[in-house]
Amino acid sequence: MSENKEINLCNDIIFKYIVQSDEARDVVITFLQHITSIPREELEKAKFVSAELPKMAEKEKLRRVDILVQLKGGDRIIVEMNGYNSENIFAKNAQYAFAQNLTNTPPNVKKYPKTMIINIDNFNKFKDKDAVLPFYIQDGKGHIETELYVSYHFILANAVSDTYNKDEELKKFAKFLKCKTIKELEQFGKENEEYMSIYERIRKLLDGEELLDVYDKEQMHEEEIAYSRKEGEECGIAIGEERGIAIGEERGIAIGKSEEKTEIARNLKKLNIPISDIMKATGLSIKEIKML
Repeated sequence: MSENKEINLCNDIIFKYIVQSDEARDVVITFLQHITSIPREELEKAKFVSAELPKMAEKEKLRRVDILVQLKGGDRIIVEMNGYNSENIFAKNAQYAFAQNLTNTPPNVKKYPKTMIINIDNFNKFKDKDAVLPFYIQDGKGHIETELYVSYHFILANAVSDTYNKDEELKKFAKFLKCKTIKELEQFGKENEEYMSIYERIRKLLDGEELLDVYDKEQMHEEEIAYSRKEGEECGIAIGEERGIAIGEERGIAIGKSEEKTEIARNLKKLNIPISDIMKATGLSIKEIKML
């Protein structure tokens, strides 16, 4: 494989292979610790279980998350890579979290488990400058109703920014995910020892023709979606501009006609033409004619 082959670690297939592997466990634990502030010792005792979610109905399609972590006290962490901004993507991820609470919480428990979902966003939907945005269930005054659900958004573009200096580990993780080529990824691994084994795993995976073919098709699909979205936005803007011009022309014509009728009425009035006849000729009302 060419060292200059472009890669996208935000691609759903590659990201799953990375974060669910033993090679990435320490890096993932560090990431979770720095996002949630949960002690590392507690995260090391957690179970990284099957990413398959329980079905809410018999005919429901199988649902999978990128990482599902069960903490010793029953709390859960879901991690989702959002490679591109698609419709309802955050609503879908939130539903994963609610499904966990509904299907895994026995009745009459003394302590209800908390579900945390971490969205890794390869876009900045909220147009915010912070790298980590926590969302809680709260009212307009900031009162938090319950802490059983919290959603974090880790915005990659903000984390790799030169101006971001709040957390070096999060910055490092974001830079890793933003590596664009095999060569760049290898260099990153050499500079950050804990990532070297992940690089070797990715290299091995991409050397396999079958997986490489699946990755390329998935990447092509994501690029097509992104292109279609951009094309749709540009088309919408163009249509909007054309419609705006058309509306402007229509309004201009209407204003021109109105002014023309007013001028005709004014001239007829000067000639002492009866108002009733002026009304018939211009379509103006008695009030409009008298005001001339």
